[in-house]
Amino acid sequence: MQPPKERSATSVVVVTRNATLPVGLIHQGYDVADVRPDKYGEWMGNARWADALVLELSDAVAAEAAVQRLRSEGLGVPVLLVSNDTPGWDATAAHVGGAARVLPLPISLGLLTAALDELLAAGPLDVPPPPSNENELLSKVAASVGLAISDSGTLTPDESSPLPRVRVAEEPPPSPVEPLVAADPEVPSVPIGEFAESVLAWASERSDVRETAEVVVAELAERTGAEAAALLLPDGAEWRVAGGVGLRPLEHRLRLGADHWLVSTVVEHGEGVVVDDSDGARDELIGAPLASWARVLAVPVPAVRGVFVAAREGEAFDGAALATAVSVAGEANPMLTDALALRAVARALAPFTDVEE
Repeated sequence: MQPPKERSATSVVVVTRNATLPVGLIHQGYDVADVRPDKYGEWMGNARWADALVLELSDAVAAEAAVQRLRSEGLGVPVLLVSNDTPGWDATAAHVGGAARVLPLPISLGLLTAALDELLAAGPLDVPPPPSNENELLSKVAASVGLAISDSGTLTPDESSPLPRVRVAEEPPPSPVEPLVAADPEVPSVPIGEFAESVLAWASERSDVRETAEVVVAELAERTGAEAAALLLPDGAEWRVAGGVGLRPLEHRLRLGADHWLVSTVVEHGEGVVVDDSDGARDELIGAPLASWARVLAVPVPAVRGVFVAAREGEAFDGAALATAVSVAGEANPMLTDALALRAVARALAPFTDVEE
């Protein structure tokens, strides 16, 4: 058994539709990220780095299946299953095995935190990694052309194969060198050295995404009177936290899919959002940064398809605060556009570096 970590350093992913559950754990000192149960890919992905997982799912069958899926993917993260009044929880408690337990009814915050602390103290389950099907796939491909893969991983002729024999060349034959195609005389060209110098000069005058995000988020918080703020920027198919002030450590690693309510509403529909404690949209914020705060504001950063999020506990955000946030977003557009362009150039050139890992 390992000594428990300080709660403030303990990352807990809470999968629930009940916004009060993650808020209660935050007040108990845990570093919490909350995800809706229907965002299956998000919470399964977050389970790879979380210290513990709290699952409040529809019934015992779904809860047991979730634990089995976690273990089958090689994830031994401690799992606390929050029961409800549907049948089958006793059977699930007997089946889920080590590093997982069912919290029976009646449930209170004190009982939940005590059970969670016990799981964390016991530590994760030692689960073997999932088997790789890479060798099986390679074997099938090799067999399709009359070859076999030896124990050392090399390709050899398969004597038992009915397919025509394929010769395995020890060295590839030399390929002819094609002459370079002359450049179109109508298209002006720039010497590569001159082009590289211009790119380096351009890059030296710009800041990276993280630094730029921290600057514009700080400006957003100051001008809207927010206690915390964050900027979400697209990265592939996800929106990731690029920078923030007043965030919990775990919130810096949050990622949202295009189908999350916040991304759909703010980015796809271009709408500003103001959410209060009593607002029906509060549950829709689950999984987003600053979702646990009493007052939340969000506006689009249109040029980069980003989202500004601001939050505070006191006075509700009004129309003036929303207009101010929109103004800050407009001012941030050029800087963020340059920062994302710089990131794209850096990633494109990364394979050509000669730095050894």
